[in-house]
Amino acid sequence: PPPMEGKREGRMDEKVISRLKTLDPRRKVNRSQYSDDSMPEHPGAVLTQHVAFRGMQVGSILGCLVFAPVAWVRKGRKEALFRTVMPRIGATGLVLGGAASTCMLLGMAAYAPDDGKKPPWTDAGVDDRAYRLTKNETVEKMNDMVTAGALAGLVAGRAQAGRGIFGHTAMGMAWSTVAFGFVYAGIPAIRAKWPEAKKALEEQGVDLSFLSVEEKKPPPPPPPPKKG
Repeated sequence: PPPMEGKREGRMDEKVISRLKTLDPRRKVNRSQYSDDSMPEHPGAVLTQHVAFRGMQVGSILGCLVFAPVAWVRKGRKEALFRTVMPRIGATGLVLGGAASTCMLLGMAAYAPDDGKKPPWTDAGVDDRAYRLTKNETVEKMNDMVTAGALAGLVAGRAQAGRGIFGHTAMGMAWSTVAFGFVYAGIPAIRAKWPEAKKALEEQGVDLSFLSVEEKKPPPPPPPPKKG
């Protein structure tokens, strides 16, 4: 190529490499530069781990709860859905989801334009992203619950001599995500709508008295002993 084009390509390669270095899990921040000393020490590792974990989670859900039932029905329901089909397809979803999300993160870090609306792909920008993740209570709760579910699925699957590590890990991640959604989204929504729904049911003559918890009165004190 002409000399100018060669220099331009070289500058682009250097820019891409410098942006990818922001995700280096070995990069250690100087916490004294930040006002909050709880800044993650290795923000590149925190961000990459979060994206890969979320991709594995999404892949597990799609594999176990979407593609597995469809494949099971199409093949005539000959195999056990929960013991065979879900772990097998869930394992594929887990691996592909983790790999695809990590590749997507690397592509964004290398080529996504810095439009000013989101943190730039610089050391400070990655530090900001990682810091916000660690301060997001919902993300932390979901990670804890899904990790516990993955471990429980792994232990239960191996105890049953199941279909492998990835498959039962995917099962645990998928079902714990469903449980998380019900606990932190479903139950509050039900509580918010319950008074209105209860009133409508009672107006239609539905007896909901069995749901009422009556306050039990303490038993009366025993009579005083007779004298003499």
